[in-house]
Amino acid sequence: MKKVVIFLFALFSLSSYVFAQDEASETKEVSDQAAPAGETEEPDQEGFKSNWFIGVGEGAVVNKFKDNWFVGIGPAYQLFSGTPSSGGMFDHASVGLQLRGGKWMTPDFGFRFGFQGFSFKDYKKESQSYLSLDANMMVNVQNLFLGYSENRFWSIDPYMGPTFLVSDFDKNTHYGFGLLGGLHNTFNMNNIIPYVGDKLYLYLDLSAILSDKEFDHSEYERDEKGKKVSSRGLDAIYSVSVGAVYRFPKRGWTSSFIMY
Repeated sequence: MKKVVIFLFALFSLSSYVFAQDEASETKEVSDQAAPAGETEEPDQEGFKSNWFIGVGEGAVVNKFKDNWFVGIGPAYQLFSGTPSSGGMFDHASVGLQLRGGKWMTPDFGFRFGFQGFSFKDYKKESQSYLSLDANMMVNVQNLFLGYSENRFWSIDPYMGPTFLVSDFDKNTHYGFGLLGGLHNTFNMNNIIPYVGDKLYLYLDLSAILSDKEFDHSEYERDEKGKKVSSRGLDAIYSVSVGAVYRFPKRGWTSSFIMY
């Protein structure tokens, strides 16, 4: 509601300015017609009291570099998907670990970087070691559209960004790049865990890593005769992670307005 009022105020101010410019233009045309031929009127010398203005608007909340940092850790249940593949998707299930930290630059936008890995089950249902180092931008949907609230229990933060991937450390190590995207859901413990809830909250993270076909060391699939044919699609690791996030001080935000 506050943002709507500010928008209408700005629109009204702009309309008033355009109307005033039109009036000034009409006045100048009449003045020029009244001037004798060959003569031009000198512009009016305006005094100190003329053309003052005042405005108000909502300022962007940008905190200090040391404020609103966080770090989170939790186990992940992972499903590998690729072509070729043997068995169903759940035949390629594994357990990994997620460790990520970041900073909220405003209540609406933040960045995050971190680690995900240990092992996954490849197209042969064999375990391969892997490591994902990622960096991504986050958006807090509720703060963006509903405004910041310190006591909001549940927040959803979509994110997306590049990731550097390494697979199979022991044998034929592969290095590549991929794309990480997902939904980071956080649950405020402020009213549930006394003395800790303002510092700690729980999270549920749903993510997917898309990588090139070489990630699982299988670039091709074979036909019925065993001949290699071109591989289709991308390799992917889908993950569900549950864990905890610690928020470093300073925490929270303050409202700000700009007057000019």
